[in-house]
Formats: sequence, C-alpha cells, structure tokens
Amino acid sequence: MQLPESDSSPRKGMSLVPAYVFGGIGLLLFSYGLYQSMRRTIVLLSWPEARAAVISSSIESQGNQHRARIRVRFVAGSEVIETEAEHDYKGKGYAWIAEAVALHATGSQAVVRYNERHPETAMLDPRFGFRTFGVPLLSLAVGLVFAGVGRLAFHSAKSTAASLTAESEGERQRFARSEYFGVGIFVLVIGVAFVVAALAMLPSRLEARRWPIVESKFDHGDVTSSSSTGSKRSRTVYAARLYVRYVYEGKPYMSTIPLRKSSGRRESMEELVAAIPKGEIYRIRINPEHPHRIERGDAWPLLLPGVFLFAGLVVAGVAILVIRSAPRPPLRAGIES
Repeated sequence: MQLPESDSSPRKGMSLVPAYVFGGIGLLLFSYGLYQSMRRTIVLLSWPEARAAVISSSIESQGNQHRARIRVRFVAGSEVIETEAEHDYKGKGYAWIAEAVALHATGSQAVVRYNERHPETAMLDPRFGFRTFGVPLLSLAVGLVFAGVGRLAFHSAKSTAASLTAESEGERQRFARSEYFGVGIFVLVIGVAFVVAALAMLPSRLEARRWPIVESKFDHGDVTSSSSTGSKRSRTVYAARLYVRYVYEGKPYMSTIPLRKSSGRRESMEELVAAIPKGEIYRIRINPEHPHRIERGDAWPLLLPGVFLFAGLVVAGVAILVIRSAPRPPLRAGIES
C-alpha cells in the first residue's frame, strides 16, 4: 500500500520544479526593477540638481555592446566635481547610444543630480519619464510575466496531483477542466498582448514608409554573434553590422544597418565584410525626428507588426481551442432525470 505513495512523491516534486524556476526568475527580475525604481525615485526627490558642462562624450564599443561615456563638470557646494555620470545609454542599439552622445556633445550643458555625501556619484538628466524609468519598468513587466508562468506551472502541478488522488471520474474531470482553463486563459493573454503590440507599432511603421531615402557610404563593419542555441547541437550564428556615414539636412551622421547574411563561421563573415569597398553606396531610410535611426532602403516597415499580429492571432486561436477542448464533468443523475 505504500508503493504508490512513494512513487508519486518524486513525480510531484519534479512537477513543481518549473514553477519554482520561473517563479524565482520572476521574483529576481521584479525585485531588481522595484529596487531601481525606488532608487531613481529617491534620486529625483532627494538628490540636489546642478547644471553641468559636458567635458567629453564618446561611444565605447565591445563586440555588439555599446556604451556612452559622458564625463561632466559641475559645482557641488564649494567643490568642482569631474565625474562620469550614470545613465542608461548602453546596450546593443548603436543608434540609441549615438543619439545620446549627440544630445550630450562635448561643450554642451546637461542637468545632473548628485549624492551630497559622494558628489562624484551623479545621474545624467534624471526626470520622471521613460528615459529614467524605462529599464526598471521593463524589468518589472518581464518579472511579472515570468511570475505568471511560474504561477501557471504551480497551478497545473497542483491540479495534476489532485486529479491523481480524486475519488471519482467527475472530480478528476473537474480538475482537468480547471487546468485546461488556466492554461488557455494564460495563453490567450499572451496572444492578445501580441495583437496589442502589433496595433501599437502599426502607426509608427506606417510613418516609416514615408521616411526620406538618401544614399549612405560604407565606413566599416564588425561581426557579432547574433544567437546561440542551447541544445546538444548548439552553434553560434554570426551576423555582420555595417557602419555607414550619411548627410541629412546638412549635418553628418553615422549609424548602422544589418548585412542580410549570416553564417556559422565567423571567418566567412569577416571575409565578407572585408570585401566590401569603403565608400560602397547603400540607400537608407532616415527618421526625420531622430536622424540616427535608420533602416535599409529596401526594408519592409510593416514586416514586424505583421509578424506580431500573425503570431498573436495564432496564439489566441490555440488558446481558444484549448479552452473549448476542456473536458466537461458528467452531469449528476438528478439533473439528467
């Protein structure tokens, strides 16, 4: 009589592993986002503000990661402070970093807030807005998504365990129905989120079709690893990024466009980039409001919202099928009569 109990215990424990993993990741991301949000709120409410002069501004690149290095000089009390200001201008998006460097060019003025006890700790251009709170809010949102997946896995594991110990067929089907509905509703929310994201992107993507097209000249390129799978056949895929120079409304700019080829061998991509002659002409689309943001002239602006919309409709359709296929508990004898 003890054998079934000891056999189901390991399975029950293993079934809760995904719930703990996703829930733990969600908790960590949410905690990080909450900490950063609280820290930046404290900076805005309690750190004194100062006008600063930008004494140097440049882009530092390491592989496919870029970071703006912006040093400022300002007066804190009776001291003149020179320091590299904190900011969120870092990541894979070169255009975003280039915009920051152009906005805070050497010799320009900027606003900083600094720690009175340690004035060398200063935050660049803090404000209540997406620029300051974008990263923490994104971390909070992703944390909630992972926590939701963990909650769904926990509910599924509990329902499965309960159905195994149910005394009647009707009770087992009610547990199964509850599990179907839990999975279906969660997947439906994901599908709706994809559709909403597609509709939110659509106006800007339609506007991108009207961006002016100009000619740019190839300056140099680099090769980065774009993705790596985690299976037994894991391999890294290498992609190339082309740095192009162009002039818009009389001002020179440099930004990046992708090379539409990839390979599993870094050497072949490096040879491909090296074969491009300097000054090669590429037609690009330019965002008039943010000239560092460019796209290839032959790009399809509606491709991304189209993919999101298609994926959202497919996911929502699958969710509806899951909900509709939920087993129905048998009617009671009294109701049937």
